Amino acid sequence: MYSKIKVAKILLSTTIVLSSFLVLASCGEIKPSTVVQYDSSGKNWGGYVSGQLDIRFDDNDHTAYIHDANSYVAHDLVIPWTIWQNDTAYTINLAKSKFTPNGDITGKLTIPYNVVEIGNDAFAHCSGLNSVILPPTLKTIGDFTFSSCTNLTTIIIPDSVTNIGIGCFNNCTNLSIIGIGTGLQSIASLMFYDCANLSIFFIPTNITSIGSQAFFGCTGLSVLVISENVTVVGKEAFKGWSTNQTIMVWWESSDTPADWNEDWNSSEATIIYSS
Repeated sequence: MYSKIKVAKILLSTTIVLSSFLVLASCGEIKPSTVVQYDSSGKNWGGYVSGQLDIRFDDNDHTAYIHDANSYVAHDLVIPWTIWQNDTAYTINLAKSKFTPNGDITGKLTIPYNVVEIGNDAFAHCSGLNSVILPPTLKTIGDFTFSSCTNLTTIIIPDSVTNIGIGCFNNCTNLSIIGIGTGLQSIASLMFYDCANLSIFFIPTNITSIGSQAFFGCTGLSVLVISENVTVVGKEAFKGWSTNQTIMVWWESSDTPADWNEDWNSSEATIIYSS
């Protein structure tokens, strides 16, 4: 039986490692004044764009969004927060935008400062994407938004984010480190499904629920600590884990809360209950 001191040491070491990545992530500057004139190719956006971006304009709310991405490749893309057309300013709307399936983003992606929502599937299957800088204004990330971004390695979720949809990082097979901010309360179903290289993950105390199959196939995690604040765990949340992986549950006995699904584990992982 692990003592709270031993658990605290594991938490501390994980937090120190994660904190170093938070510092590195903060070095990526988000420029709130990124404004460009309309160019259908997107070549005046930050980074390099080859091909065509189908940019649509909504005169009802003066927003602009990507309707279709026609066989483009963008490297180190910096999305502008405002696009000017015919002397009118249109605010970028990522809740309606889709950058796939006909294009790809490689390297780093920078989301503009004013964005509060990124829509479903917006960057799914951007297989060349390896890092994302999210703004402190962001509140919602949709379903499967970064699904199958197979070269994405690191992402830090800001404290402002309160909702992340199902399967957001599903099949991000090279995702190794992710930081969760203080605003999120639940880890949605399928969120890290088949993220086999996820090696550093700390469930913060603000998390109260873990969805079904949230960590299915996350075989790269050696230890995961579930705090006493987690009152709901869905079915097969950790299915596919092996005997050399450990789930530390911060409860005084093996009597898990009533709202933990009876098949919450469904794996061969070692379960340690720590008081």
